[in-house]
Amino acid sequence: MLEIPQDADRLRRLPQQSRSQKRVAQILEAAAQVFAEVGYEAASTTLIATQAKTSVGSLYRFFPDKAAIFQALASYYMDRLRELFAQILNPEIYHLPIRIVSDRIIDAYYDDLLSQPGYRAMLLNYHFSPKATAIIENINREIEPYFEALFAARAPEMEPEQRKLIARVSVEACCVLEFVSSEADDALREKLKAEEKILLSAYLQTYFPDP
Repeated sequence: MLEIPQDADRLRRLPQQSRSQKRVAQILEAAAQVFAEVGYEAASTTLIATQAKTSVGSLYRFFPDKAAIFQALASYYMDRLRELFAQILNPEIYHLPIRIVSDRIIDAYYDDLLSQPGYRAMLLNYHFSPKATAIIENINREIEPYFEALFAARAPEMEPEQRKLIARVSVEACCVLEFVSSEADDALREKLKAEEKILLSAYLQTYFPDP
């Protein structure tokens, strides 16, 4: 079940009791399914409440409208994305072959996030919400330092600005393919995943060749 986003100020009221917290999580999980099935524009609070097996009135206790639900969902997924990169790009993997590192990054992202219809729907629809757009577009700048730390461990003599540039290119290039993957069916998504591994590994090998 989805967890309540860390920046819970997007909720109309912060649920204190476990029952209310469970209800909010159910609403977010239902919203992910609805957005995945019909898209942002066709979704409604009525559809989300029905999917969550709750009343619209109960939904409005926590969220003022559909946009707030979508924003909270985007926040949840970005929280998960931060956690994912913190788990993967840790010092224990810094000196592994770069191909293995890049494969682990991409496998984790696809398996943990892009495999979820709700996450893919969020990527395809976030432009409908200016606040969700800000949440999602800022996330790349938060991920880049994890790559910079990896690069600093592998090439401490490299200028920090160069490491920063390589991190930005790596993140942005992957994001483009991952957006394309979010629109693809399962079979094509697997092929795009394989190509993304080749792309990232080849690019990083240019600067951080394995011994």
